[in-house]
Amino acid sequence: MTNLRYSDSAAVDLLAAIKTIWNYFIEKDSPELGDLHIEKFQTELKRKEELLRQNPQLFPTRREYSSKYSGRAFRSFTVHWFTVFYTYEENEGIVFWYIRSSVSDFSTLILLS
Repeated sequence: MTNLRYSDSAAVDLLAAIKTIWNYFIEKDSPELGDLHIEKFQTELKRKEELLRQNPQLFPTRREYSSKYSGRAFRSFTVHWFTVFYTYEENEGIVFWYIRSSVSDFSTLILLS
């Protein structure tokens, strides 16, 4: 089974994603729906983590999100309302780099890498 880790940025993004879901439903006066959607997000993310551990190259390399500066070949997948960017290299395993809202402008990720 392949190792999987979150970069510092992805860990912060994960907390921000949960807060975003919570705030969305608080604004709608539906905290119980917020809890439900947070649980759905976490469950779906864990399911995708397990799929990736079995097959790290499950999702294709995304050239448009890859950084020519760092040499990283990003792969991505969607979980709930968010896109997760990761890399896979045999010696490093799977590294989650970013978790961003699916409506974000991803062109800035190239500059951040």
